[in-house]
Amino acid sequence: MANRIDHEYDYLFKIVLIGDSGVGKSNILSRFTRNEFCLESKSTIGVEFATRTLQVEGKTVKAQIWDTAGQERYRAITSAYYRGAVGALLVYDITKRQTFENVLRWLRELRDHADSNIVIMMAGNKSDLNHLRSVADEDGRSLAEKEGLSFLETSALEASNIEKAFQTILSEIYHIISKKALAAQEAAGNLQVPGQGTAINITDSSVAKSKGCFCCLFHSWTLSHLFLALHLPHLSLSLDPSMASLVESGWQYLVTHFSDFQLACIGSFLLHESVFFLSGLPFIFLERQGFLTKYKIQAKNNTPAAQEKCITRLLLYHFCVNLPLMMASYPVFRAMGMRSSLPLPSWKEVSAQILFYFIIEDFVFYWGHRILHTKWLYKTVHSVHHEYATPFGLTSEYAHPAEILFLGFATIVGPALTGPHLITLWLWMVLRVLETVEAHCGYHFPWSLSNFLPLYGGADFHDYHHRLLYTKSGNYSSTFVYMDWIFGTDKGYRRLKSLKENSELKQT
Repeated sequence: MANRIDHEYDYLFKIVLIGDSGVGKSNILSRFTRNEFCLESKSTIGVEFATRTLQVEGKTVKAQIWDTAGQERYRAITSAYYRGAVGALLVYDITKRQTFENVLRWLRELRDHADSNIVIMMAGNKSDLNHLRSVADEDGRSLAEKEGLSFLETSALEASNIEKAFQTILSEIYHIISKKALAAQEAAGNLQVPGQGTAINITDSSVAKSKGCFCCLFHSWTLSHLFLALHLPHLSLSLDPSMASLVESGWQYLVTHFSDFQLACIGSFLLHESVFFLSGLPFIFLERQGFLTKYKIQAKNNTPAAQEKCITRLLLYHFCVNLPLMMASYPVFRAMGMRSSLPLPSWKEVSAQILFYFIIEDFVFYWGHRILHTKWLYKTVHSVHHEYATPFGLTSEYAHPAEILFLGFATIVGPALTGPHLITLWLWMVLRVLETVEAHCGYHFPWSLSNFLPLYGGADFHDYHHRLLYTKSGNYSSTFVYMDWIFGTDKGYRRLKSLKENSELKQT
């Protein structure tokens, strides 16, 4: 609910239409808002809405009607749109018994996602098809009475009871809010202004306007909203998604306009490519232009031809290996419980899962990497990655296709075990890409994470790995260094680092 802040309406109420697919929700919406009916209407995809302004007991009310798709596959998507609804029309088809039997399921979902004070009316639609009836009027009334709902039989084709249904819902909502507002005014009338000893009388906005008292209007509007926010938090609703966070609003758009497969596969691929190249290409520029050379770990530079070869091969591998791998992984993630619907997971859940992914990825990657450094596998497969002894950001994913598949398992095993929300999977992918690009960037800056996180390897740690022959490489970890420390495979790096530090001390 929203009080009028302009001259168009006094209140804005959000009402949702729910029920199985094909019961006539979209035609009820079009009949009420546009006085139209379409025999050729198609199933709603995602969510549609329309508005209509009408009078309720002398007040101008703008009804905002949301038509949520009835198909089972869209139910998780549309559940996010129950938030903020103050009224609901639960529709079934009197000619289809199954749609009536599913009313209780829809009612449970509504009560799980909507405010407890929501006004609900049950409507048996298509009363014009009385000769095909499979649900008696008495059955509908009995169920509605049992569940404490209002009830009407309607016909969008004949425009029968459509107006009455919405008028009844809006009137009941208005009565609830009027009682709350009156209670708020009575409570406010007993308040004393400190130091004044006089009561503040909260008047109706129209009275305040006629007296020209802006202060009274402001206090009336503010206190009534404050009271309603405390007692009816979900009734404060507007059309734009400002009630939800910016992330939730953007996510609503994505899940409404794209399928899970498109988001999980194509969306993940596009996100990966954007983050990877945008974070990796700057290091090619730094190397070519000679900027920040004092932070470069190795004095040697790669030739432009070598850099271009790397980019060309990467594009080939990404489209021919990475994209098919993402598509093949989709059924696994779905089977393990991956979801994309709202609500989004909490930051605590996301943080815990991503930390788990980093730990398990580091463990699996370490052993897989050590295996790749055995003589035959190194010469046959892993030597492709070590073609660049002086790595730069993009070399992080420059590898033999077999290695991409082999070590790619380390990246997806964590998400596959937990079945995360898709946004968690995307955040994990972004962080993993940024980490591996940083580890291969060839620069050790004062602001590098390894200077602040003791267990983090970073560029200096991994650059040592690229400078040595496969038989003496060491430093096999991907992100953290504890596995190399436990198994002693970082002794060469520690020794070299100690010698450098001692040499620098002697020079100073």
